Formats: sequence, C-alpha cells, structure tokens
Amino acid sequence: MNNPIEEAKKLRDLLLESETVKEYLFLKAQIEFNEELEDMKKQIALATSKENKVLKDELLVKYNAHPLINNFNIVKDELISLLTTIKNIISE
Repeated sequence: MNNPIEEAKKLRDLLLESETVKEYLFLKAQIEFNEELEDMKKQIALATSKENKVLKDELLVKYNAHPLINNFNIVKDELISLLTTIKNIISE
C-alpha cells in the first residue's frame, strides 16, 4: 500500500493543476483586489450597522449580481462538486 501522505500530496498537486481550482483561485484574487466590490462590502457593512435592512438587501443584490461574484459562485459550486466526488471515492 502506498504512503497515504504521499498520495494526499499527489492529489493536492493534481487539484492545483485542474482548471476548476485555477479558475477559483483566480476569481478569488480578483475579488479581493476589486475596489468596486470592496466599496460595496463597506456599504453593506454600514447599512448592517445602521440596521437599514432595505438598503442592505438592495446592496447585496447588486453585489451578488456583479460578474466576478456571479462567476465565483458558479466555479465555487463546481469545486464543491469536484471535492465531494473525491471525498465519496476516498470513502468507498
């Protein structure tokens, strides 16, 4: 039987080479450094602190409709599906 630690490292390396993981990490970095999204997060936090639910909800809709966030959520779901499949295979 192969060393489980070595097998896990091989799996990690394969995952990092997958297009899904690459796209996820790319979009995550784009979101982190996007000034428009950062400004929206601050506005959402301010609306939350002032308990302005209507404004907060409007801002959240706008934030979640942003192309980077929308694409990120799609890729995140794909990645979760991939990881779930791997988990199921390992659990067998």
